[in-house]
Formats: sequence, C-alpha cells, structure tokens
Amino acid sequence: MVDPSTIGGTGSFLERMTAVATITESAGYAALLVAESAPGAAFGEPYSLLGALSASTSRLHLGVLPWGVDRRAPSIVAKIVTAVDVISHGRALLVVGSDGQTAAASRGHLREALMVTAGVVNGTDTTFDGTYFSIHGASNRPAPVQVDGVPVLAVVDCAGGHEAESMGLLAESAGIADGLIVTGGAAGVTAARSAARDAGRPKLPVLVMADPGATSGLGADGVLVRWAGGDPEAIVDLLPAD
Repeated sequence: MVDPSTIGGTGSFLERMTAVATITESAGYAALLVAESAPGAAFGEPYSLLGALSASTSRLHLGVLPWGVDRRAPSIVAKIVTAVDVISHGRALLVVGSDGQTAAASRGHLREALMVTAGVVNGTDTTFDGTYFSIHGASNRPAPVQVDGVPVLAVVDCAGGHEAESMGLLAESAGIADGLIVTGGAAGVTAARSAARDAGRPKLPVLVMADPGATSGLGADGVLVRWAGGDPEAIVDLLPAD
C-alpha cells in the first residue's frame, strides 16, 4: 500500500508511479493499493491512476485504499472500478472503507456501501433503497472481466481504542464482503476471523496492514505492507520474510 503523495525519485509523477507499479510487480507482490489522499491534500484522484498503471503492468492487481465511504457515491465507484477491470484485463480490486462517524452511522454507511458496490460492480440494473444510499436500475456495462466478479473488500481499523465500533464494522462487513482488510496486527486478524465465523463464513480471506519489519506472526491470509514512499527501488526489500 502506497501513498502517492510521498513518492520520491526523478521524472514526472506518472513516471514515478509507473516505476512503483513495475517494481512492485517484478518483486513478486500480488497487488498494489494506492491510498486515497485526505481531503485537501495535494494528490487528487487515485482511480484514474489505476487505469494508467494497468497499462504498464500485466499481473499486478490494482485497487484504491479509500479515505471513507462518503466522498463518492458507491455506485459510481463500482462503475469506475469495473472500467479498471476491463482496461487491466481482470485485475481490479474494489475496497470499501468506513467513514469514521459515530458507531451507528459508520456501520450503516459501510453496510449499505458494500451492498451497493457488490450489487453494481457484479450486476446490471441494480436497485437499492437504503438510509444513506439509493439507486434505481443502475446500469454497469460492459461487465467486469473477472469470471467470479471484481472482489469487494472491506477495510476496518482495529488498531485499538474503539473495539466495540470495530467489532460492529467487522460484523457488518463479514456477511457481505469478499474479504476483510484490518489494522491492529494479530489482534485485528483474530477479531476479523471471529466476525467471519459468526457470519457463517469461516473461510473469508483476512488481510492485515502492517509496517515494514512488522509483518511476521500476524496469522493473516496476506499482508499489505505500508510504504511511506521514497525511492521505488526500496520496494524490493519490503517483502515479508515469511
């Protein structure tokens, strides 16, 4: 996972991000997630960047780690990610995050955003009426390239201090998403697996975000290594030892 605003090196922004993507792919990583900048930050729209990076890679899965669920309509995000899947020949990931509001609002936003994105990205003429989002006959053509559809992943902050809210968000996500992304190390992974079991989906994939050097012994199905940027060549040294 990389924050585009921190990328160093020479050349234009696109040249530097292309270097990040190609080095990430050649190093053997499975996916690259581009972090969405905070409101008002210098770097803007990350989804457009995925289309450009898909042209310079052939195997790497591509996605955006979102700031929250309320900055874009989830139906529009689903259509954008579908386009990325078509452009990349089936390598898009769709990540949905909580919005950091109160517990009840966060759970409601996340639940409905997951339902809308999952319905639109892998369906046609989707209709949904909720408290936070409503769509009627949302068209999504052409369809995604991936045979089983674009994976929809939910990201939940389990780093501590908000355990009850985190468990509520995990409970909402585990029954809908195709996988969970958590923070909070091994404890976050344990909480996610518990939520998946309670949802009747014990084999739901659980990924964990971790800093370089703290990727071992987490018990997850995969690790998203946080990279603060700098020289793209340093990406090679971030691979987990295990």
